[in-house]
Amino acid sequence: LFEVADVALEVIHAPGHTPGSVVLYCEDLDAVFAGDVLTLAGPVPHEGEFADFARQLSSIGEQVLTLQAETRILPGHGDEFTVAVAEKRFDSWVAAGPEGAAAQVY
Repeated sequence: LFEVADVALEVIHAPGHTPGSVVLYCEDLDAVFAGDVLTLAGPVPHEGEFADFARQLSSIGEQVLTLQAETRILPGHGDEFTVAVAEKRFDSWVAAGPEGAAAQVY
């Protein structure tokens, strides 16, 4: 946990995209900075492939989808969305598997 510009950011380990991937959660802003952990299109591959797709999905489910539904997800690429939207799309990401997810536009 650290402070920037009078708000606290919680560093949450969310491996999968890379082993050291993290998201930064800010309760004060009701937002999570997701980087390349996920976008509106789903999990983000690393250099066109998923190093550990199952682990990345687990991280998303355990670390991001457990936040409040209205929490804004601010990805490293693309438009923001909410945890509620990600929850609705999660099963389709699982069903697509790594090949289908890698084909998504980020």
